[in-house]
Amino acid sequence: MFKFAARRRGFTLIELMIVIIVIAILALIVIPKLAKASLRAKESAMTANLSMIRSSLEQFKVDMGVYPSTLVELAAANEAGVVAATKAYTGYQPGNYHGPYQSIQGGINGLPKNPLITDAGATAENVAADATPPGHWAYAAGSGTVTPGKIAGLTTVDGNIAYGAL
Repeated sequence: MFKFAARRRGFTLIELMIVIIVIAILALIVIPKLAKASLRAKESAMTANLSMIRSSLEQFKVDMGVYPSTLVELAAANEAGVVAATKAYTGYQPGNYHGPYQSIQGGINGLPKNPLITDAGATAENVAADATPPGHWAYAAGSGTVTPGKIAGLTTVDGNIAYGAL
């Protein structure tokens, strides 16, 4: 009576389009989250570097009685690397230096780089022996305050905290 249709082999165009649309929707949800993951990792590395530098500054102050004149003094191999401005402090005693307090391989002058800043502005001609990593960190010698440089006006990925406030 009724003839059964022959078995189909393959998918219809509508079935394929539905699968493609579902995959596209999933990609639209996942890709933005993955894109921010890289930036969040760089932020995390930056805050870890910032914490390490601040800890080194405090240790330097405990030993020497004053914050260093430049961040590069944290990486000085011996007391001869400490600049005269720091040694001019009235409480300075020779032999107090127990550094280097920072010594980062691949950093600039022994200090860690800020991963959120590219090295395009940190070319060899702007890196003097006594300079802080150009643009990577902003340092106020009097108060020992160090903040991320060049990105001070920007905020974190979630937009809640200004980088300059970290």
